[in-house]
Amino acid sequence: MRNYNPNIGLPAKKVNSFLLTGLLLMFAFLFIYHNRHYFRKNIQRSFLHPHGFYSDIRDGRKIPNSHTVLISLFSSASISLLISSFSYYFRNNIIFDHLLTLIFFSPRIKFLVADVIQNPLLLLLFSFAMSYFYFLSFAVIFRIVLLLFKKRTKISRLISLSCWLGNVFLPTMPFAMIALRILQLQKYHSIIFLLCLLFVLWYFIRVITALRVTFMMPMLKVMVILLITAFIVVSGIVYFLQIQSGFWDYATYYWQLFWRSFG
Repeated sequence: MRNYNPNIGLPAKKVNSFLLTGLLLMFAFLFIYHNRHYFRKNIQRSFLHPHGFYSDIRDGRKIPNSHTVLISLFSSASISLLISSFSYYFRNNIIFDHLLTLIFFSPRIKFLVADVIQNPLLLLLFSFAMSYFYFLSFAVIFRIVLLLFKKRTKISRLISLSCWLGNVFLPTMPFAMIALRILQLQKYHSIIFLLCLLFVLWYFIRVITALRVTFMMPMLKVMVILLITAFIVVSGIVYFLQIQSGFWDYATYYWQLFWRSFG
């Protein structure tokens, strides 16, 4: 039997998949950004003049489909780098594992997801697919909302709008590719969580602006519609998970533990 010395600390396993993927994405994005003048102008306009840019998308003007495809790919990849880094870092956390069990209540699916999380490349692909699915779902949901208000907008334009809204996460690419290494330094956890929260907040501000342009309604009314829609969607998902796995009961318990840890 080999001698065991509990005082010996083993170094954390080095994972370079996120870093290499991020570098490839950055080089690809910068190459296209530098060489395609019209694409560069559209990105600049989406940040500097969002109202006019969203009006063009709503009316089907000026924005080529190829640009929308490119921005959706890079935005989804940036988001997937962040999600993958967090998921991989917390892969052995008991609470994270239990939350996965509550969300993926089928044991077979949960085991498949757990295996994916242990493999960085598969995790990146899975997170990318989930990010892309979110953009498509966003478009479908607000297509239904627009119909309720008797406003007609092509689903293709709402998909384009949803994809371009995701470009707020493009600046996270350099940070996302080293997020796992930053997470391994626990003293920086609060900083990285705050930074992610700021980008999410920026995203929701842009969503409100885009929907105000698309709905052609006052901002307050748009905010009410957005909150009601989000409440209905989230409540439906939570209710379904509550029936299947008791998700809400455990989620509230973990939320209390989270706040107590800061108390």
